[in-house]
Amino acid sequence: MANQELIEYIQAQLEEGVKVESIKKLLLEKGWSEKEFDEALIDIIKLSVDQVNAPSTKTDFYSSTPSEKKDNIVEN
Repeated sequence: MANQELIEYIQAQLEEGVKVESIKKLLLEKGWSEKEFDEALIDIIKLSVDQVNAPSTKTDFYSSTPSEKKDNIVEN
């Protein structure tokens, strides 16, 4: 896994809406290597995919009747 501090910095910048290219340029200027940046970005992507693929803790939606499911979609 890449440097945790680097991962957290990149994640925070992405959440602020900063473009990947801008983040990379700045970090390269500050002395980080392209390999370090790429490894951190890959780890961030993997974490994001894992979160998307994680099973939902909301079971009530899936155990509802079809009409209740429609209501749940609108309410959520």
